[in-house]
Amino acid sequence: MQDSAQRDEKDTMGTLKRGVAIASLLAAICVGCERADSPYNATVQGTVTINGELANRGSVTFHPVDSGPTAYATIQKDGSYALRTGQGPIGKVDGGQVHSGDYIVTVVVTETPTAKEQIEDSGPPIPGPRITAAKYARKKSSDLKFKVDPGANVISLELERASE
Repeated sequence: MQDSAQRDEKDTMGTLKRGVAIASLLAAICVGCERADSPYNATVQGTVTINGELANRGSVTFHPVDSGPTAYATIQKDGSYALRTGQGPIGKVDGGQVHSGDYIVTVVVTETPTAKEQIEDSGPPIPGPRITAAKYARKKSSDLKFKVDPGANVISLELERASE
């Protein structure tokens, strides 16, 4: 009977040792998940102004110069934006992680849409006229170029109004 009890104790210890080894291996792998050299290692937020006045609607797009996903933001009523690539919780201002690197930025700010005019039945309103200079709307013509460093980045976008 003692031999059987000793074998059960050895089996239990062997199982426990294997479990600890597997848990240690998984922990070591997961530590690498949050490394600084992860491709999603930066956040970008800031404000958008047009001729010194805060924009209160529109969109900001960061196009990577080399490779990686394009990052997007909606300009909030207070002129702020926070980039996202589909990562992180939507309600958290800096919830979206992006790749660090060089970017060309495009921005489109429009006047308030006319609620009566819709793209299609039950569709969104037709955007109002663009109020930012045309050069900011296209990647080829935008002169907004920024380097996003690993970690938190605050990038203010100072734009010119469209010529009348």
